[in-house]
Amino acid sequence: MTDQLTRPASADAAIFEGVDCLAQGPTSALIATRVRSAAEEPLCVRWEVFAEGEREPVRYGLCLARPADEFRVRVPVMGLKVGQPYQFQFQLGSAVSEPGSFRTTQSHFEAMQSGSLAA
Repeated sequence: MTDQLTRPASADAAIFEGVDCLAQGPTSALIATRVRSAAEEPLCVRWEVFAEGEREPVRYGLCLARPADEFRVRVPVMGLKVGQPYQFQFQLGSAVSEPGSFRTTQSHFEAMQSGSLAA
């Protein structure tokens, strides 16, 4: 049963249709992708977020790409460092997405200190 959840037969035929960072905050981001698949069951997708220049992920996990959602995946990533660049990718079976990137925003206090926000 575990093999079917982590690697269904249709996983090898899956293709990622790009990646995107839909939103970011001082310590969080919302990363997304869409899997092109003819599967009729949900697919278990692995996601990873890396600090720029690092090989080990700082955050990672699993999420489901469901047929009812047209295999779109949106993952909220928490616990990141303020104002830092990150890269991310998704994996399903042997398919790996292109890498995406984002930078967390400054905290409100830091933005006020730098003059980015009007007082």
